[in-house]
Amino acid sequence: MTEGFSCAFYPKHFASYLLLFISLSLSLQMTGKRRLATYVAVTLSSLKLSTSLQLRRPLFVRVATRSSAPSSSRRTIHQGSSPSTQEESERYDPLQEALRKSEERALDNFIEQEAPDWLQGRKGMPFECTACGRCCKTQGDVYMSPEEIQKASQVLGLKPNDFVHEYASHALGQSNDFDETTTWIRLREEGQSCVFLDGDGKCGIYEARPHQCRTYPFWPNLLKSAKSWDEECRRKDEDNESTLPPWTPVDGGCEGMKTIETLPMDGGSETDVPMREVYRQLFEYVTSDKRFPKDTERPLSPTNKQE
Repeated sequence: MTEGFSCAFYPKHFASYLLLFISLSLSLQMTGKRRLATYVAVTLSSLKLSTSLQLRRPLFVRVATRSSAPSSSRRTIHQGSSPSTQEESERYDPLQEALRKSEERALDNFIEQEAPDWLQGRKGMPFECTACGRCCKTQGDVYMSPEEIQKASQVLGLKPNDFVHEYASHALGQSNDFDETTTWIRLREEGQSCVFLDGDGKCGIYEARPHQCRTYPFWPNLLKSAKSWDEECRRKDEDNESTLPPWTPVDGGCEGMKTIETLPMDGGSETDVPMREVYRQLFEYVTSDKRFPKDTERPLSPTNKQE
């Protein structure tokens, strides 16, 4: 995880921030050494003013950039302070808090305007992953966006172009060549399984897996009705008394899903996924799908895979 710089904004420090704004404005109108000198001079003045106001911590605080890792594994570093908990440290980063609130508002709007009506009033959805790995063995295409290619490449220690050369079968985009910023790819299959499924049934890029995988089974086509959800449910191999169909590579399905028709509105057990998280996964899928290119898929030959 990389680190960057952010600024903790508080109304009582307005004078310091005003000086910084003037510094940036002036420096943008200058070039070379004059720009640097102006920026340094005014910044030092603002820091001096901050000290005179008896700030408890420096104007600039260094924080870890937002990542996909769990919050418990992320750390926030502050110069001049030692927060004892993750919650306390996150309060020092109002920009990150503003981003989180913006995301929550977007999710609220999605729930109000686009979420299926039949889900309203439910408290949870009956799903618990059994780690069977069969969703990675179901026949079907898996796509990755440019951002997902970048993340998966980092996990595997590869350059994006090498990643595409090794794992992609088709490309989608306006350019005939692979473009790291615009090209989507379709993953090739390894026999009847995903190319990243290892011998133990585990995903080789789990922390960077595509949205398509990350959001299953909370896809729009499975959440459009209770009937659609129930049709995706499968029985476990050892459950000979169940009336549900078995999983097959062609028909797919999931043994971790339970049928809706036999459960109350408030869910069936403590393992049910809360509706807020269900909506979040659905929103993530829909948002990604809207960016999916409409271009015709083209096979990636050795020529246009290479730099």
